[in-house]
Amino acid sequence: MKSGALRWAVLILVLALPLAGLGAAPDIALRSRFSIDLEGIPGSPDPVLLRDSEGAELLLEEAAWVFSGEIDGFDFEWTPANKARAITEAFTLRPQGLLRSPDRRLVPGSFVRERNQLWVWIDFVADMTDQANMAMNRAASWKSSQGIAAIPLSRGWAGRREACVAAIKAGIEAWARSVEPNRPSFVKGRVLLTAVPLISFTEGSWRAQVRIRLQVVELRNWDIW
Repeated sequence: MKSGALRWAVLILVLALPLAGLGAAPDIALRSRFSIDLEGIPGSPDPVLLRDSEGAELLLEEAAWVFSGEIDGFDFEWTPANKARAITEAFTLRPQGLLRSPDRRLVPGSFVRERNQLWVWIDFVADMTDQANMAMNRAASWKSSQGIAAIPLSRGWAGRREACVAAIKAGIEAWARSVEPNRPSFVKGRVLLTAVPLISFTEGSWRAQVRIRLQVVELRNWDIW
């Protein structure tokens, strides 16, 4: 058996294991549809035609990242650029609790191939800790925002995730603009995804659109926008 086929067989076996050890009363907390084009990345320096098993693994990895963003969220720090002070923009996004595929809490339905696209509905089966985190998030006070960003297709498959991170930053910036007349020098807080990012190819770029909720714990400002 080729290594790729063996890896796929192991992945299916792990996902098929009973949900033992997840804690009492496991619950399908999240269910979302994920899709990917198997024809590769148009315009990239090294377009790669994906096999179905490779596309499935990428979708499961993306689901793990998205569900992590919805349940535990990310800590962020953002230093906007300031040309007058020779300050370069910096943005960090650190997951509070990162799922990794394969994980028995990630339960995919049937993978469907339609021409060159692969899509699947994936459930997240929450254990007691996950349920507690989600309950605390529902009780907390959050600000809503959204953002759109594009990353060149030349970045390869990594650009897909980078576009999502850039869109989260754009959402944070949009919120800051709505509440502060002055340009911030530093913003720190926590952010949650509220839905699966919308990702597409457009004009030589990955384009991602996200909807977020955020809590800001520190905001410093100077100058005007």
